[in-house]
Amino acid sequence: GQTLSLTAGSDIGTTYSWSGPNGFTSASQNPTIGGASTLASGTYSVTTTSAAGCTSAVGTTPVTVSATPTVTVSGNATICNGSSTTLTANVSSGTFPYFYTWSPSSSLSCSCSNPTATPTNTTTYSVSINDNAGCVSSTATFTVTLNSLPTVSASASPVTICFGQSTTLSSTASTTAPPLSYLWSTGGTTFSDVVTPASTGNSTYTITVTDANSCTAAATTTVTVNGVP
Repeated sequence: GQTLSLTAGSDIGTTYSWSGPNGFTSASQNPTIGGASTLASGTYSVTTTSAAGCTSAVGTTPVTVSATPTVTVSGNATICNGSSTTLTANVSSGTFPYFYTWSPSSSLSCSCSNPTATPTNTTTYSVSINDNAGCVSSTATFTVTLNSLPTVSASASPVTICFGQSTTLSSTASTTAPPLSYLWSTGGTTFSDVVTPASTGNSTYTITVTDANSCTAAATTTVTVNGVP
């Protein structure tokens, strides 16, 4: 994609004859090839002919046109707050090895092909590639949307009971992505559950709440069970 510039030494009164790969010819002293492709790789030759009709020996120069790398990014576009996702830079063409420049890099685990991203808010990541031939890719971007977790609390009423009695477990929860689903450690699937502890002492119960974004939060409550005299 860059411009290839060829240069021959000057000689007053001479004409120039260039030839090269992909059918290239030119009568210019210093011809150029704009937007050179890999087909322009090879050896270029030039001769000069003086006004007296004398032709020089052939001058040659080798040229390598390297393919410019291209890159795309893949990963999980949506994650929950506190979670991570692996970003993958998918490189095609270019000359291995590749060198990666990510931005912003502060929430990434490495400047590599597969960094782990742990953003603290919705973040657009960008990456470009330098290859071993010194060619630089265009920049690819990928946005990771960070969804907030639901908020949840749990309680029991009464919080202290005698062995054999029951108590009602309750929870309150909110989310920016309704509806919510509930799961108690007892197996209950509503925001409340009635339990009869099987032993004396402290019994701890957990409620896990999941919203429409599959983000979860949990809360616990403890019930004290006294023995019957």
